[in-house]
Order: sequence, then C-alpha cells, then structure tokens
Amino acid sequence: MDFDLIVIGGGLVGLAVAVECAEQGVSTALLERHGRWGMETSSRNSEVIHSGFHYPSGSLKAWLAVEGNARLYDFSETFSIPFSRTGKITVAFSEKEEEYLLRLYKQGKKNGVKNLEMFSKLLLQRRFPYLTAQSALFSPSTGIISAHSLMDCLAKKFQDAGGIIALGSNVTGVERSGEGYLITLFQREEEHYSAANIVNAAGLFADHISTLCGIPASLFWGKGDYFRIHLPLPFDLPVYPVPESDGLGIHCTPDLGGGWRLGPDIEYVEKKDFPYPDNRHAPAFSVDRRKGAIFLKEARKYVPEIREEDLLPESYGIRAKIGGPGEGFADFIIREESNAGRPGFINLMGIDSPGLTSSLAIGKLVAATIV
Repeated sequence: MDFDLIVIGGGLVGLAVAVECAEQGVSTALLERHGRWGMETSSRNSEVIHSGFHYPSGSLKAWLAVEGNARLYDFSETFSIPFSRTGKITVAFSEKEEEYLLRLYKQGKKNGVKNLEMFSKLLLQRRFPYLTAQSALFSPSTGIISAHSLMDCLAKKFQDAGGIIALGSNVTGVERSGEGYLITLFQREEEHYSAANIVNAAGLFADHISTLCGIPASLFWGKGDYFRIHLPLPFDLPVYPVPESDGLGIHCTPDLGGGWRLGPDIEYVEKKDFPYPDNRHAPAFSVDRRKGAIFLKEARKYVPEIREEDLLPESYGIRAKIGGPGEGFADFIIREESNAGRPGFINLMGIDSPGLTSSLAIGKLVAATIV
C-alpha cells in the first residue's frame, strides 16, 4: 500500500480528519482537486461557531456541534486562530415563533448547550435596546472565527505530521483492490495510488466519489446568497430569526473585521461541475441582486432603519444537502461502508451547517474508526 489512508477533499472536514489521523501515526495523503484547500463550501459561509441548540436531540449534528464548539475554541486559543466569543440572539416576532423558541431552548438544554437564556420583550429591550422583537433566545457560547486561518493552520499541522497534500488532483476512479483501494486521479497525467482506507470528504461532490466506489448516492445543492450591510449597527453579535424548514434563515452576522453581512437564504440549484467563479472555466453562479428586497425585509425586522441602498450583493455559498426542498431536517452521514461491501471506506455526506463548528469533532470521530 502507498498509504494507510487517503482523504478525498481538502475542505475543513477533510483537513480535520487528515490532521487527526496523521498525528496518530497513520500515513495519510489528502487529495484536493482545486489549487488550494477549502475553495468551496468551507470558505463561503457565515463563519459562525454554533452552540448546538438548533439540532434535534440525539442527532449527529447536535452531538458534534456541542463537542465541536468546545474543541474549536480550545484549538483557536492554542494556535492563535482569530475568533470572537460574541454570543448570539435568536429573535421571535409572534406567539407562534415564541413557542418555537421555547422548544429550541429546551432542546438546547437537552443537547448539553450551556448558559442558554430566554429573554422576555422587556429583558431584551434592556439588554439590546436596538433590537425589536417579542422575545429572544440568547446563546453565549456562539462565536465567529476565521475559517481561512483555521484551514491554513490545519494544513500546516498536517504537513508537519508527515502528511502529503496533493493539490489539483481530480479523482476519476475509486475501486476495491485486495485489502484496500486503488485511487485513480488526474493531475497533468493519470496516476494511481493505493490505500488501506479511504475517507470521502469531497463535500459538494461526495455523492460522485461514493458512486465511483460502487455505493450510489445523490446530494442536493442548496445555494445561499449574502449581502453586505454598509451601515454601522448598534450591536455586536449575530442575530438570527426563528429557523426555516430548509435552513437557519437569513441572519445578520458580524465579521472579524468589523463589517456586517446578511444571509444566507436558500435556493436549490442545478448541480454543475465547477460551481464557483474562482475557476476560470466555471459556469459561474452569482448573487441574485433581485433578492435585495427580500433581504431588506428580513433585515428591517431587526434594524428598521436599514435602507435599500445600505445592502450590496457580496458572495454566495453552496451546501451539499441530503434532502431536497421542504424535506426538513437531515442529519450528517458519517458511515463506514462495510455493510455495502466496502470496508475501510468512510462516507461523509451532507456536511452542511454546523459543519464548520463540528469539523474537529468529526475528525476525532472518524480517526477513531481508522487508528
């Protein structure tokens, strides 16, 4: 065997798995088809460290968000990753939404989220006088982080541990071979490498890699647009609405540079080969400027003085989702595929939110099945 483990996909989750395994003595290669790690979903999100109250108790998302939240703060402090423990407010504007918030509060407590608080309208006005809402849920363990700095740190730690990163490596074949797997990839020419174990962390294309290996799979793509707010805001923490069936809703989030962004929404889109305009030959998507009125309506729930001219299109991100429109909650798939006749092949699919928060915890979980 050329390697004990090959990780396909160099986003946050792939890097976290690779680091965890390499530092435990597993000879590991990471294959990334772009010219740099983290060029897809991992670099195009709200960069929020979630607390874990959004996700149904007993789900992988709930467990890994709570575990990942603590690990991410510890890691960031240890390795000087820029972050801020901002806390987060989730606001309700009707009696029905207040009932939903109370369910989220109880769910969060059951999930092990610490220090959650329910704010009445009076208490909310005292603590955050510029926010207009009927009530709110405050989660002090929520924060924001530099996803790029985190990925750069993980890549360095992986290489320092002896790991090999092969950029520009487009995987075209995964087949069972003896006691392991033979990977076919194309850089400047076709190459072949063998490994005892494979981790499929290919994000948007994880279904394609799984299908190449003989385990048919299909993912949906959920596109989310962001608008930049060109207006100083009188608060300094993320503000979220009550969640929607397909996502967490259009939220207002600060960044580490002091700016503000609004989004994402969710729009299911047709799958294409290269979804981002960073790729020269990509059939590029773009931010839909026509959504400005929708985003403005959402923003005015929190800050009524925001005007149309204060919002400008900024960026978009695409998430790999297990379920389609209106199907509601779908958990992460983290599965060793012995039952499908592929021992040592570990599928990671549908790693949408809270993927960033959960990344280090996923790395630990997956490594435990390999080391």
